[in-house]
Amino acid sequence: MATHLLRLGHACDHACRYCTVADDPDPELSREEALARVDAVPKGEGLTITGGEPTLHPDLLEIVRRAKERGLFPVDLQTHGAHLSEASSVDRLHEAGLDIALVSVPSHDPAVYRELTGKDDLAKVLTGIDTLLAAGIETNIDHVITARTYRSLPDFVDFIGKRFPRVNRILLGMVRPNGACAQHPELVPRLVELELFLYDALDRLRNRHAYYEVEGVPLCYLQGYEHHNAETQRALDAPVSYAGGKRRRDIHGFVHSRLKRKAAVCERCLLDPLCVGMWVEYAQLNGTNELFPVFTPPDRVRERMERYYQRWREEHRRHRSR
Repeated sequence: MATHLLRLGHACDHACRYCTVADDPDPELSREEALARVDAVPKGEGLTITGGEPTLHPDLLEIVRRAKERGLFPVDLQTHGAHLSEASSVDRLHEAGLDIALVSVPSHDPAVYRELTGKDDLAKVLTGIDTLLAAGIETNIDHVITARTYRSLPDFVDFIGKRFPRVNRILLGMVRPNGACAQHPELVPRLVELELFLYDALDRLRNRHAYYEVEGVPLCYLQGYEHHNAETQRALDAPVSYAGGKRRRDIHGFVHSRLKRKAAVCERCLLDPLCVGMWVEYAQLNGTNELFPVFTPPDRVRERMERYYQRWREEHRRHRSR
């Protein structure tokens, strides 16, 4: 499914120490500019609205409504969720046609949440997730894995499962050492340190039959879970481009070819054609010696990935029909 990214700007009332877009030069879009970019997206394709914090944009409701009027699906919102605790606000988004909300939850510990975001907003965020679910909006959780949180990763997925049994999907993303995190390299865990905690968390998610993906982790650290690698899936799927761009630039293709690194040993790995490697900034910090070849047949990974995403797409269709 082709998807288009609409970045409304960089205005945000959180100060996340791991923010990847903190230094990006994208302008704040006016109402007219945002609507024009929505109008440029072909009917039937997807739109992801992001920021900054898009709930701060004064014309968000109109932007969502225009997207639905044009027949776009799904219309996603990427948000920290702190402004969605009021049922009236979420009901208006639902009425406008919002399909999916991806809510960032960097920690389930209030003190760690405050340390990472600069805000004491965890309770508001959790209430916001409740409110989104109550309104019938498909709600997914985005969790950035940092050196402050990787040891508690199994506890985090247990917390989400118990607190929000109706959450549809969890995305676990390895922090990228760029943007704000370039000033905080201590937040970047080593892959070899993360490995056992990540496998424990993935085992727990598998046992719950949950939908989950991992981003920023090479396939050699996802053995048995390779088909849950979001970047591999994106490489095999329809491209993502910027809404209203003068040309359809494949965002993920650019990221995978320009912003990722591999080691020489990767050439001996059977999964090399499917793996995008590690963030280039991670390689600059720590080198590439943690990478190693694995010998899982790539066709097996493709088959598992197709089955997994087919099941997820069917869930999407059921949600759309309700």
